[in-house]
Amino acid sequence: MTQDTAKPRKKNRSAASLALGGLGMAVLVCCAIVCVIIVAPRLFGIVPYAVATGSMEPSLPVGSLVYAQEVDPAELEPGDVVTFSQGHQRSVPVTHRVVSNDPMERELVTQGDANASPDPEPVPYSRVRGEVVLSVPLLGFIATGLSMDGGKLALVAVIGASLALCFVADRLRE
Repeated sequence: MTQDTAKPRKKNRSAASLALGGLGMAVLVCCAIVCVIIVAPRLFGIVPYAVATGSMEPSLPVGSLVYAQEVDPAELEPGDVVTFSQGHQRSVPVTHRVVSNDPMERELVTQGDANASPDPEPVPYSRVRGEVVLSVPLLGFIATGLSMDGGKLALVAVIGASLALCFVADRLRE
């Protein structure tokens, strides 16, 4: 009679270990994929930037992650989407569409798709960070979160919890 009760308990342990291990591995794989998607393009000179405002909606919604590749600004044409440093705050990236390019003055006129008129100041070539080659909706929210100390701490906590789930699953299998 004790053997009959032992078998279902072992099956429950096995199912629990598979579920916990699977969940832990799935979360680890998702974390790895997100990190690779955000970081790996840099190896090829492609830099990700988060879209923070609605000036390019609907083509680039708030929270999108755009990937900009270095380009010779003189080769940009109207309709190209570029990321550039705004004004004197060189650390603030803006992504807008090129309206016109003046190689003689070495500057671009840009405009957000949702804006009624071009940007008030032309963009000097020296502030162009790159031409947008790809965008991924919503990934900018994650990238922005991970760039903050709290986001990095949360990522470490999620990875630690996932590893703990895998460890518990391994112990249940024994």
